[in-house]
Amino acid sequence: MGSQRRSVTGTVVNLMALRRAAVTCLDRAPVRPTWDSAITAIGLARFDVPRAVAELDRLLQAQQDTGMLPLSSEAAGLCAPPVHVIALGHVLDRATEAGGADLAAAEAFADRSFDRWLAWHRWLAKVRDPDGTGLLEIRHSVESGFDTSPRWDGPRARAGADASAFRARDVFLSGIFAAANDVLAGIADELGRTDATAELHALAARFRAGVAVSVDPATSLARDVDGETGEWIAASTIAGFAPLLAGGNRELAARQRTLLLGEDWLGHGALHYPLPPTVSPMSPGFRRRVKWHGPVSPIIAMLLGWASARDSAWDLRAVLADASVAQLGDLCFGEFYEPVTGEPLGARDHPPTAAVALEWLG
Repeated sequence: MGSQRRSVTGTVVNLMALRRAAVTCLDRAPVRPTWDSAITAIGLARFDVPRAVAELDRLLQAQQDTGMLPLSSEAAGLCAPPVHVIALGHVLDRATEAGGADLAAAEAFADRSFDRWLAWHRWLAKVRDPDGTGLLEIRHSVESGFDTSPRWDGPRARAGADASAFRARDVFLSGIFAAANDVLAGIADELGRTDATAELHALAARFRAGVAVSVDPATSLARDVDGETGEWIAASTIAGFAPLLAGGNRELAARQRTLLLGEDWLGHGALHYPLPPTVSPMSPGFRRRVKWHGPVSPIIAMLLGWASARDSAWDLRAVLADASVAQLGDLCFGEFYEPVTGEPLGARDHPPTAAVALEWLG
C-alpha cells in the first residue's frame, strides 16, 4: 500500500498519518461500554493482537452469571448490541495472519472464553426472543445502539416517563446476532466444540429468517416491531439494511445492495461521500445534524463493509472502503459525520472510529 490514496471523490489521504493518528487515539482511550470495546478490539488487532485480546477479556469481566453482557457497568440492567463475537472473529483472523505468539495467545483466549460467549448468545435467544420469532426484543432504545433514532418514536411515546414500559423488536440487532452466531459456529468448529456448532447454526438460521420476514415488499427495507402494538415500524433508516448483515439470502441481499447504492442512499447527489446516512436523504425525517436522524456512523459503514466482504460483494465493499478512508482522513475521528458537508459531529477522537479507520486501512 502506498503512503497516499486518492479517493473517487478526489480526496488525497495520507495513509501513514491516518494510521499513526488512529493508533495514538486508541493509546489514550478510556474505559468504554462493552460494545465500544468490541469495536475497539477490531482496530487494536490490526497492530497489537495481545492488546485486542486483553480488550475482549476486559469486557467479559462485566458479564453477569446469567450470561448477559450489559451495556456498561453503569447500566447493568441493559444489554449491549451483540457485536462481541464478530470482534472475536476479527481478532482471530488477524492473529492467524500474524502467526506465532499472537496466534497462540488468541487461540488460547478463544478456547478459555468460548463458553462465556456461548452463554451470552444463549441468554439473548432465550430471554430476548422467548417466542422464537427471530427478532430480538429491546427494553430501552439505548440497547439498540441507535438510542435517539426515529425508529423508536412510537414505542418511546407510548412508554412516556415509564422507561420500563418500552418494548420493541430490533431488526438491526437481530441481523447482527444472526451473523455473530455464524461466526461463533465457525470458532466452535476450529476449537473442536462440535457440541455447540449445530445449536449456533440453528440460531443463525432462526434470526436470519426473522429478519427476512420483516422486509417490506414495497420498500425492500427490513422493519422493527412495536412491542406494545405488534405492528411493523416503517422507517427509512439504515437499520432497514439488516438483511445485509444477517446474510444467507442471496436474492434479498442483491436487491438491498442495489437499493443501498442507488440514489435514495449512497448515490444521492447531496452526499459529500457515498456513505450510508442513518436516515435516507429522501425521507421527510432526514436531519443532517441530529444524531441517528441522518449523520453517517463510521461503525455502521464498517459493519456493512465487513458483511460485504464476507459475501464477496466487492462492488459495495470498494465504495464503502474508499469513501470511509477519505472521510476519516480528516484525523478528527468523529463519532458521526455530517452527510452533506462531511464535517465531524459529536465526540472527537472517538476510539471506535479510530478502530474503524485501522480496520479499513488493513
